[in-house]
Amino acid sequence: DDDDDDDDNDNHDDNHDDGGKKKLVYRHECLRTGLRDELHQAINVKKISSKKILVVACHACQHLSDETLEIACNYGVHVAVMPCCQKDLSGGSFKEFSKKMKMSVGTLMDVLAAGKVMSWTNGRNKGVKYQVKMKTIDEKITPQNRIILCKAKNRADMNQKEKETIRKAHEKLSKAYHRAHSNTSKQVGHYYDKVNSKVCVKSLGVGLLTGIVASMVLSKRK
Repeated sequence: DDDDDDDDNDNHDDNHDDGGKKKLVYRHECLRTGLRDELHQAINVKKISSKKILVVACHACQHLSDETLEIACNYGVHVAVMPCCQKDLSGGSFKEFSKKMKMSVGTLMDVLAAGKVMSWTNGRNKGVKYQVKMKTIDEKITPQNRIILCKAKNRADMNQKEKETIRKAHEKLSKAYHRAHSNTSKQVGHYYDKVNSKVCVKSLGVGLLTGIVASMVLSKRK
C-alpha cells in the first residue's frame, strides 16, 4: 500500500514536471468509499485546493446521483452530474405529482436533487455555498440528457450577494404592496362617500315627510 501511495505521489509530481500533463487513473471500487478516498487524498494528502477539483458523474444510476452530489458537497468541491434511472423514494407521491404536472418523474427528481444542493446549510462546513444550474445536451445523444451543475463559491460572498438581491426585491414588493393598498383605501373611501351622501339625502327626505305629517296631525287637533 505504501508503494502505491508513493507511485501516486510520483505520478502527481511527474505531471507537473511534464508541463502539467494529466492522465486518467481507473479505480474499480464502490462510489461510497472510492470517491471519498479520492477526495481525501487530493485535498488532505496532495494538498490540492478544493476550488480546483470537479467531480463528474455521467449517468449515475438511481440513488448514486444523489450520493455523488452529497459526497462532493461534503468536501466543498465543484460537481456536475447527469442522473439516470431516477426513482421516487417518497413512496410514490412525487411520481403521482409528476403525472398531474405532465412531466417525467426523472425530470422532477432531478429538480429536487438540484434543490438539495441549493439548501441553506449545504456546504456550510466547508465555508462554501453552491450556485446551481441545470443544462441539457442533445436528446439524440441520450434521453437522460439533463445535467446538474454545482459550483462551490465563497459562502460569505454568496450570502452578501443574495442579501442584496433580496433587499432590492423586498423594496419592490413593499412599494407594490403600499401602492395596491393605497388605491384600495381610496376606492373604499370613495364608495363610503357615495353611500353616506345617499343616506343623507334619504334622511333629509324622511325628515321633511315626517315633519309635514306631524304638522297636519297637530293642525287637525287644533
